[in-house]
Amino acid sequence: MDQRAGEGQPGPLAPLREERNYRWFFLGNLASNLGTFCQSIAQSLLVFRLTGSTFLVGVVNFAQYAAVPILAPVAGSVADRYDRRKVLIIAQASAGVAATVLTLLNAFGLINAGVVIVLAAAIGITWCGRPRPACPSRRWRSSCRRSRTA
Repeated sequence: MDQRAGEGQPGPLAPLREERNYRWFFLGNLASNLGTFCQSIAQSLLVFRLTGSTFLVGVVNFAQYAAVPILAPVAGSVADRYDRRKVLIIAQASAGVAATVLTLLNAFGLINAGVVIVLAAAIGITWCGRPRPACPSRRWRSSCRRSRTA
């Protein structure tokens, strides 16, 4: 009996190979998260360049990430009550608008630390509107099917 451990069970990357929709969801989230973390670093560097204050750098990061634990319960109920795809699109579009405003204000020299803090908080709030599956498994696929039929 030469049986490998875990044979017959899907591997952790099985949903990426088997589910086209999940693959697109995963790749989109990867690109979005990479962009958000790069933007977080750029915001911190911008505030430090504008003010020279490490305290305000901390305030920017707090403003961006504090919304997640505070608003997560509300966002969970919103994701359960409304179409998750629409909630995700609205959240991503809102984050894109905030990032575009930040870029344009900086390009035209109209930026200050207060504006960066407000826009960082807005981007942090959009993080709460990004519904994510608990894990990429059969449960995810069945919950997606349920949300499409509901």
